[in-house]
Amino acid sequence: MQFTHLLSVLSWAGSLSFVAAGVAPLNSNIEFRNAAGTSSSDTLRAVRRSLASAATKRDTVFKNSTSINSSWDGVTLFSIAGEKQKGSTSVSASVEIVCTTCYIKGTATAQFTINGNLNASQAIHNVTSSIEKEFTNITTTAVQDVKNFAENLTSSISSAGFNVNDIDFPPLELDFDVDVPAVPASDLKFQFDGLELYMEIDTILSGGATYTLNLYTSETAIGFAVANELLVGVVFSIDLILSVESEIDISTGFHIQLHDGIAIDIPMFDQNVSSINFNGGNFEFLPVTIQTSGVVLTALLRVGIRAGVDISTPSDTIAGIALGFSAGVVAAVFADVAQFITNVTVAPAGSGSKCDLHIVEEYTMLLGANAGATLALAGHTWGPTPNTQVPLFFTTLAAACAVTGTVSAAATGATITARDPAPDSVSSTTASTTVKYTNTAILCLSTGLLNCPNSLQSTSHNTVTKTLLSVVPSGSKATFLTAARNTAVTPIAFGTNVKALSSISGSPVSFVPTSSPTSPGIGGVLNGKTRGVNNKLIIGVSVGIGVPVLIAVVAGFVFLCKRKRARNVDATHGSPVSEPYTPASTYNFSKKSPIVAVRESRRRGS
Repeated sequence: MQFTHLLSVLSWAGSLSFVAAGVAPLNSNIEFRNAAGTSSSDTLRAVRRSLASAATKRDTVFKNSTSINSSWDGVTLFSIAGEKQKGSTSVSASVEIVCTTCYIKGTATAQFTINGNLNASQAIHNVTSSIEKEFTNITTTAVQDVKNFAENLTSSISSAGFNVNDIDFPPLELDFDVDVPAVPASDLKFQFDGLELYMEIDTILSGGATYTLNLYTSETAIGFAVANELLVGVVFSIDLILSVESEIDISTGFHIQLHDGIAIDIPMFDQNVSSINFNGGNFEFLPVTIQTSGVVLTALLRVGIRAGVDISTPSDTIAGIALGFSAGVVAAVFADVAQFITNVTVAPAGSGSKCDLHIVEEYTMLLGANAGATLALAGHTWGPTPNTQVPLFFTTLAAACAVTGTVSAAATGATITARDPAPDSVSSTTASTTVKYTNTAILCLSTGLLNCPNSLQSTSHNTVTKTLLSVVPSGSKATFLTAARNTAVTPIAFGTNVKALSSISGSPVSFVPTSSPTSPGIGGVLNGKTRGVNNKLIIGVSVGIGVPVLIAVVAGFVFLCKRKRARNVDATHGSPVSEPYTPASTYNFSKKSPIVAVRESRRRGS
């Protein structure tokens, strides 16, 4: 036994010496060359940090922000004088869309994250190579169609002051929704803070039409130089889409304010948003003034975010004028932060209602995405449109009453009149000036189609002439405030009809409203039915069966309590204890003991 123990000790010692022999001594032939003022320990720590950094590649994050503040007061967004034929849609003279008071404020942030060791340049190159044939066919055909149309405008192109933005291009019979594969391990994130939108709009349309009006497009460079040969560009835009199915003369609008931290995540070139973080907000319909009933106005405020890369820059010339195109592939997110539907109906005859025109208003928030090819020429852009959209929130407001009137005088905006001078003011003169504005809109040839494809989009331009008047003291120079977009925003407080928006987090799913109906009272319950069975019968059966069961439960509880109490009494008294016998001779009678008297009495008759 002792020999076995000794043998195991010797084996352990031998293995220990073998391990020790395999370890290089600290004073081996390692030579340190330290920087001035550093020790060998400092050098070793620096080497260890470098090795750890090389072993673990961190994510690369690119980030950029821009302000989207803009405001319009009394600005004509679009108007048409004279009848125009756009496909099967005829647009007559009285078309006027005016922003009486409008503003957009907030900050937009774009972030591009490359995960780990991904070579983003190579990954995106692989994507563009996989769709090169289909992409080339689309862009080549689009450029040729644009050129063929522009050749018919040679006289206009050759004239002085020509601008390619003034061309009303017809629809392109092409589908830009290319099936672009997503880039793995590369994520786009778009965030909005302080986002608030106020739109008080006067609209006159003589017939059914759907217009898209661009309110804002980021002009500053918002992008990321990912590599020497790779630039990911990002464009933020805000469009107002108005759609009616019949003649309308209406003044209405909406006000929406979203809490900070709206974040939308989507993999590069994916067609679906992976997650959204929305912290709620507030919205309100503005009062409605309308001339006629039986109309439905749909107003949609769409925030668009497009991130993509250029693949080619085809060019061509017409009448000696160079046309520079830009073609690429984009991932697009469409956030319809406010889709308002206003339905105006007339009160039934003989109803006794004090309101002649009833309005029912609906609010919806939607989110969609898509990816595909894109083509741009100056201010014209063709690209993918939303394929599917998820309703994140919707609600229908209680019926209200509209004000009967006309907005024609306010909407024409042809002349700004001067104020009458005060009686005691100094002598004054009235100065005037004439200004011209070019308005642009996209008309959808299919009325009521909010997500209009490129094959149905027709561009319309119109120049509006306005006369501005100003009363100034004699001898002074007049200063005219032109009705144009500016970045100065003065927020307007919400009114009494403000409603709250629910918060959303995670993967976007269709909204399910939570209703909280009022209690019907005891009478409503007794007279009602549950799954086709009379509630009175259900209550009678429940009482007939439930009362005996309840009595049995109470009886069992009482029995258990009594049984537990009896056990406690037995435990207190315990079993008799025997004591040793004490003879009388040894008993101490000096101690006083209590005297107990026992008396027996007999009852009579016993």
